[in-house]
Amino acid sequence: MNNYRSLCTEYYDLVSYRAEEAEVAFYAELLKKLPEPYLEAMCGSGRLLIPLVESGLVIHGVDYSPSMLDSCRCRLKEHLDIELIEASVETMNLTSRYGTIFIAAGSLQLIQRSQLPIALQNLRRHLIPGGVLVLEMWVPWQSLITGEIHDQSKFEVPTSDGRLIKVNVESQMDRDAQRILDKQCYAKYNGDEMVASDVEHLELNWYYRYEMELLLEKAGFIDIEVTVPEHPLVPDSFVCKARLGM
Repeated sequence: MNNYRSLCTEYYDLVSYRAEEAEVAFYAELLKKLPEPYLEAMCGSGRLLIPLVESGLVIHGVDYSPSMLDSCRCRLKEHLDIELIEASVETMNLTSRYGTIFIAAGSLQLIQRSQLPIALQNLRRHLIPGGVLVLEMWVPWQSLITGEIHDQSKFEVPTSDGRLIKVNVESQMDRDAQRILDKQCYAKYNGDEMVASDVEHLELNWYYRYEMELLLEKAGFIDIEVTVPEHPLVPDSFVCKARLGM
């Protein structure tokens, strides 16, 4: 993957700078019941990681986007003990092992379907015995019910220096492949002059509850639990919690 570059990161931080309090509270309460140390995989620019750290938790972060991690580091200046690593979930080879690894907001679904078993095996390898993996996933039930397979959306947001970022998103759903393909066109304007642009292509794969349970079981996890989160970030989401045996 080669997405979430600088212009996308700038836009993302403007519209999703910080997780909602309900989401932060959900993960803070959950993590306090699970073994340390903690790792947020696919942490992005720290939308969730930073408020969790500010609540008193020590959490390391890993993400494959250097732009996202640069943004996260900039905002974590008061918490220099927080380790951030640039790596993908599929190929990371970290020196530390963790009691709990979590991936929020369906970010795991950005991994190609063929690579998901590899990613799950690698996440398992980075857990200590008895460690726990927490995955938040979602299914686009509303679009599946309505039959909507193509969508085009436009967004714009002002920057702190008076410029404007415009985003045009074209989404195409493949129901049989359980996949949504996004083409995201970014353009930054200074008045009428376009000063930066970029195009990113995202592939988002969805998995049904029992499908995820089977994938986790095949990856060697036990004590698999599925619950519905109380926070409202992602509609139709569910949380898988699975343990590595002793």
